Parts: sequence; C-alpha cells; structure tokens
Amino acid sequence: LPAAMERVRRKLASAGDVSILDEVLDLLKDPDRAWAAEILLASLTGHEEKIVDTFATQPDEWWEQMGRTAFERWSERLQQARSRLAWRPEVRRFVEVTS
Repeated sequence: LPAAMERVRRKLASAGDVSILDEVLDLLKDPDRAWAAEILLASLTGHEEKIVDTFATQPDEWWEQMGRTAFERWSERLQQARSRLAWRPEVRRFVEVTS
C-alpha cells in the first residue's frame, strides 16, 4: 500500500472497531474512490486479496469486471461475518474468530 494509505489503515484499525469497515464500505459506491476502498478492505480483512493482486495494475479493468458489484459483495460478506470479526494486532487485520 502507498505510505499514506497504510497510515490511514493503521489509524482506522488500531481502535479495533468493526464499524470502521462500514465507513470504507460506503466508498465502494463511488467509482472514483472504489478501488482505494477495495484495497483498504482487502488489507483490513484479507478478503479479496487475490482480486486486488490480479487488478493491481489495472484498476479500471477491476471497476468494469468487479467494481460495479463490489458494494453488494462486501456488504453481504461483512453482514455474514460481522459478529465473528475481531482485530488481531499481531497480523494487523480483522480476522474471523470461531468459538
């Protein structure tokens, strides 16, 4: 991640509050911000990392192929996992915790 985005990611996640993901989620609706939001969500959760890697040099292609449905995908994913997500500082991301 670019240094500025990494600082934002750390600051947002340091509180360990899952609701920050919702704020990033809303950015997926804006084509001008969606790619950055996708990168940030993938970084914070590990989900869709391979998608980010695949389109890393072609964000416009990501929007055409995956970006238009990103909000719905992420919304569903976060809704399903929300109660099991916990911040793990040792890996610097939210992980799903199973009891």
